[in-house]
Amino acid sequence: MVDEKRRRLSIILNNYQNSGYPYYFWTEARVDKIPDLLPVLKDIRDKKLNFEELFERVAKQGRSHRATAHEQMNRKLFLDLLCYAGTTDAALFIKKLYEQDRITTSEAKEMIESVPQNLFLVDAKVVEEYLNMFLSEKVQKQRHLASSTGIALGKMINQATVKRQQMRGDIHDEQSIRRQQHAQA
Repeated sequence: MVDEKRRRLSIILNNYQNSGYPYYFWTEARVDKIPDLLPVLKDIRDKKLNFEELFERVAKQGRSHRATAHEQMNRKLFLDLLCYAGTTDAALFIKKLYEQDRITTSEAKEMIESVPQNLFLVDAKVVEEYLNMFLSEKVQKQRHLASSTGIALGKMINQATVKRQQMRGDIHDEQSIRRQQHAQA
């Protein structure tokens, strides 16, 4: 729905409006709320808020069978955003959530699959922790999760070796492209 007079674009998700719970994405009409986000972002940057606290506040309640649609949506959004954070801390926190049974197997599978795509810098600690998780009995008992974890681990190792061979900000030149094509052949 587009309201030309107020210059607002509203998107109603999953037709929740019929159940009395409308969810909106907003644009220009809510720009005034951006300054309210700055203290929160500063707290995250300064590590006053950590993933553990955020999970407890935002996502924990959404797992219950009695959770409202709003709580379930908050959980889903938090877990999705955690995957997109792209930090070592976020990747390790995803592993911790699974090991402590605080996320379901399907949530873990979805999150683990997205880690390599979003991880800014693959470091040895993340690779080692995900290797240990992959080798764990708990993961190996669930073949879909084991395959997703193995593929994610392989992608991370591939990214780590490719990034090590190139300097930050490099644009691929003909020589590096030939080397990659030769290595793939």
